[in-house]
Amino acid sequence: MDLRFPDASFDVVTIGFGLRNVADRGQALREFRRVLRPGGRLMVLDFSTPNSKVLKAVHDLFYFVLMPRVGRAVAWHRDAHHYTADSIRTWLSRDELSKMMLEAGFVDARYNSLSTGFGTVHFGLRAATDLQ
Repeated sequence: MDLRFPDASFDVVTIGFGLRNVADRGQALREFRRVLRPGGRLMVLDFSTPNSKVLKAVHDLFYFVLMPRVGRAVAWHRDAHHYTADSIRTWLSRDELSKMMLEAGFVDARYNSLSTGFGTVHFGLRAATDLQ
């Protein structure tokens, strides 16, 4: 949320499976935009929920039932992997994250769902004429 780089330092900023773990997502997005050059791109990869009812059931079974049980068995700790499941459960929808990116000053916020909706890549563009 406080990157130690000068303004307009990068052509691309990426974050994978991390933005949902940041305390202030809006601030992080504004900081990503700050360090991007005008015309620079942001790419955010994270989990998402499938639209299909069948795949959503598979998603929920895997992330909210199986993964915590496997984590407990492997890590010998009853809370192992519960954080990941909880962070997925409370993560933003595709449209909510796109809206948040627009509010942070990105233009052309859009997304591409992967793996039948289990993951999504969000794209944002810092306007080429953006002088901060």
